[in-house]
This record gives sequence, structure tokens and C-alpha cells, in this order.
Amino acid sequence: MYRYQMFNHSALCQVAIGRAEILDVLAPLLGADCHVIACTSWRNPPGEALTPNGLQWHIDGGPQVPRPEATPWPAHIAYPVFIVGTHLYLQDVALEDGPTACIPGSHRSGRVPPLDKVWDLDLAYEGRHAAHHIAKAGDVDFRVSDVWHRRWPPTPQSAGRFFLQTNYARRDIAQRVLPTDQLNHTTAAARQRAGSDRERRLLGLHPQGYFDA
Repeated sequence: MYRYQMFNHSALCQVAIGRAEILDVLAPLLGADCHVIACTSWRNPPGEALTPNGLQWHIDGGPQVPRPEATPWPAHIAYPVFIVGTHLYLQDVALEDGPTACIPGSHRSGRVPPLDKVWDLDLAYEGRHAAHHIAKAGDVDFRVSDVWHRRWPPTPQSAGRFFLQTNYARRDIAQRVLPTDQLNHTTAAARQRAGSDRERRLLGLHPQGYFDA
């Protein structure tokens, strides 16, 4: 269902992710020098057989400013944004197709979704429930990496989903277009000296994660 490094595969994708309509939204949040850290095409098949329950509530990165439940974010301080994911839709998405759903304001929680409620369709944060990203082909949606979100359960009538997902980040967030075993800053000698997993990670040689190809 996925193809990574889309700006390397497609000149059209490379143009699309640099559209002014997208960058004008991102620049005030991430800086005018923000860059792409991942660029992946998704094609969910029609119907419900593959993911009858959709995907569970999760976050893509963070929480960027973790806090315990009883510690609200001060209202007079702008909440920092480090990574924003976009979906450029290549076909329409209706409710029966299993759209992405986000819980507004949950990115300010400083927490991951409650582990005992990751499949609950009625999950809420501060009284706000899921907002479904119903879209037309050509639409672009935006979400910060630490918002609680999921794929809503598709129905048997689902036409599937087809979209380009691009994650943009502040300049000080490293790119993950290629996994670290393919692109890193280490020499062969330094890698040989790293005798444990912790020593390898200290050099930046991490296992593949969500944003890695």
C-alpha cells in the first residue's frame, strides 16, 4: 500500500510538495527553511477486508512537549509545532471510505492516546470528538505530528484511498527519507567500534521508524 521517496520517483510529486499554497501554511509554523522529512504514497484498496476496523488512534511523532494529564498547556503561550503531515488527495474520500479522523486540540495534551481506548470510536479530548477528513481529489489536509488520529473504519462500499503523504519539519529535525543503514554520517571504522545497539543509536544508526523509507 505504500511507496516511499516519492519526490525521487516522480517529478510531478516534487512539484506538488513545493506548491506555494502548501508552503504558505507551513512557513509560519515551521519556518521558511522547513524541509521534507518523508514523502510516501498511500493506496488503500477498496472494501473493508484489509482493515475492517481502520487503524487505531496514534500519533506520528512526539509528544513533542510531554506532560502528565493534570498539566494543561498555558493558554497565553503558543504551542510549538515541529512536524506537520499533509495529505494531497488523488481521489475523493467519503465517510464510507475510512477517512483520516483527528481529535481537535489533542496535540496540546502532551500525551499519547489512552492505550486502553485506542480502538474507541467515541474517544474525546476535552469534550471534542473525532473530526473526519472528508475530501475531494486535489484537496490537501494538514495535521501536526502529535495530534491523536486514526483511519476511520471503512465500509464494504469503500472505494479505497489514494493520496500523497508528505511530512514537513523544522530545519533542526533530521530527514528520514532513507533509513539510517543506507544514509548516515558514520565511517566503516566507527560502525565497527560500536559494539552495542545503544552505541549504534548514539551514532545515529537507528532502526527504521515511522518516517523512514
